Amino acid sequence: MFQYILVPLDGSPCAEHALPLAARIAQATKAKILLMHVQRFQEEMYGDPLEIMNVEEKLSETSFNQEMAYLTHISHSPLLAGLEIVTDLIVGNTQNLADTLLNSARKQGIDLIVICSRGYIGARRFMLGSIAQLLERQSTIPVLNLRENLPIVRHTDEPLLCPFRILVALDGTPASEAMLRPAAMLSEALSAPAPGSLHLMRVVQPSLCDYESTNEPPEQVTQAAIQAARTYLEQVKEHVESSGYTQLPLDLDSSVACHDDCAETIIGVVQQTNVLGGRPFSTIGMVTSGRRGVPRWWYGSVTEHIRDHVQIPLLVMCQSTLANTESHLPLSPSFQNTD
Repeated sequence: MFQYILVPLDGSPCAEHALPLAARIAQATKAKILLMHVQRFQEEMYGDPLEIMNVEEKLSETSFNQEMAYLTHISHSPLLAGLEIVTDLIVGNTQNLADTLLNSARKQGIDLIVICSRGYIGARRFMLGSIAQLLERQSTIPVLNLRENLPIVRHTDEPLLCPFRILVALDGTPASEAMLRPAAMLSEALSAPAPGSLHLMRVVQPSLCDYESTNEPPEQVTQAAIQAARTYLEQVKEHVESSGYTQLPLDLDSSVACHDDCAETIIGVVQQTNVLGGRPFSTIGMVTSGRRGVPRWWYGSVTEHIRDHVQIPLLVMCQSTLANTESHLPLSPSFQNTD
């Protein structure tokens, strides 16, 4: 289970929107919460934005005291009552803040970051929006990126109307499979006392099927890839069931879609399920690895496209070091992605 949750704050109501959900997760998992105030300094006042300085040197004593007073006020709010709370303050420009935040998170053993931003458009104007995008692309720690005005939990003692169901997008690599554990843990924490619920999804891209190495008709090659995807997902389900990720057995199901546009396919499945009826999805879990040696549809831009076109949060992490290694689960050659 999660042990240490980071919530970045910038003093805005939007950023504080992450607190109820973080509090509920901490309450369910007995985790402590690190409230980290991120403060962007004015370059014209402090010179070179890359210059490394102590927080006290970047902020006036009055400003520093105000920021710490804000953190103290938040840490003593009724919402966080009974939870172990730690506070911290970092200062820099947007890129520096993301790097400093991640470095601090790694050193302190953070295993989940919960942040609220205003999406792609707002990211051009609001600091935490930009930081959230950088975290999605760089963080090997799972990042739960919430959207403003889309409340999931208003109070830590408010029961959810249905299990917190997460769609986990898989592409057959260890990188994508790295999302299984945090997704399972998050779903269990937010579904309690009901079991957690995961939907495993694989999108087969016809353009990546190996048509040249066989004399079979293209339709049969595509169908073979789809069957390989179904077999793979069954193997993943067996792996999750025996993994011990959660204390209670998970509710697991899966689906395979066939389309070259993976982002639009995932968006369509979520919208169709959540709007037209069925068991709604609460979050999409996926791994992004940037643009270096990764499957084409797993680029960070795809993650951003999905995030900006669905009305639910994303659980995202970066696993670039695993992108080119072999999956520990059997996979048909025609099912492999290529650059």
